Amino acid sequence: MSAPRVGALLGLAPTARGLGYIVIDGAHRLCDWGVREARGGDKNGQALRVAAALMERCAPSALIVEDIRTARRHPRIVALLAELTKAAEARGMRVQRFTRSALRAHFGVHTKHAIAEEVAKAIPVLAVQLPRKRKPWMSEDARQALFDAAALALLALPESDVSEAKAPAHPAGLA
Repeated sequence: MSAPRVGALLGLAPTARGLGYIVIDGAHRLCDWGVREARGGDKNGQALRVAAALMERCAPSALIVEDIRTARRHPRIVALLAELTKAAEARGMRVQRFTRSALRAHFGVHTKHAIAEEVAKAIPVLAVQLPRKRKPWMSEDARQALFDAAALALLALPESDVSEAKAPAHPAGLA
């Protein structure tokens, strides 16, 4: 007997430069994924519009974000996560938060790149977007936000369903 199915999950990972996102639908197929860059003075507004469009189009039942209560994040990101949470709750979505240490424990690795590699194994269609391992002098690749969002979403899936994540032939955001 398999675990009960969950509705679509929206994983979001805001960064200083934009927003990484992934939507895994109720049949555990990828509905949409990507990274949206935010430029200019209203980065939070841009990220909120992207998230609202995803919530409208894919109708997820849950928002999955990083639990930043114990992390050091820029005040703008803290405010954005609070606004995203409020928007999701207003739509009747449940909100799940996971700490970075919970991600490391779940995937059994300690670095963001190693977690991204595990995500690429679980969702092979994302493997082509896996950023190269970062050297100490390099800025983080913008695509890392996609893998952060995917890791959060995978952590929220029932354990037996992680291996079932599949991608459509043409994802909505990339066709």
